[in-house]
Amino acid sequence: MSYSDAFEVLKENRIIDDKLAGRLKEMAKFRNFLVHRYAFVQKEKLVEIVKQDIKDIEEFVRIVLRLIKK
Repeated sequence: MSYSDAFEVLKENRIIDDKLAGRLKEMAKFRNFLVHRYAFVQKEKLVEIVKQDIKDIEEFVRIVLRLIKK
């Protein structure tokens, strides 16, 4: 199972919605790119992506914390 697959499982189990799952799956793909091709990443592009996607990460963390507290 890949990082991307994990978000699909969370979506199927209605833990996260379709939109968030899609965005998190894209982040997982970018993470793989960073790990394997980090020398080719432009610093400016990385900063832009992090600024853009931080809200999705924060939303995911809130969902996980809510589940843990149950």
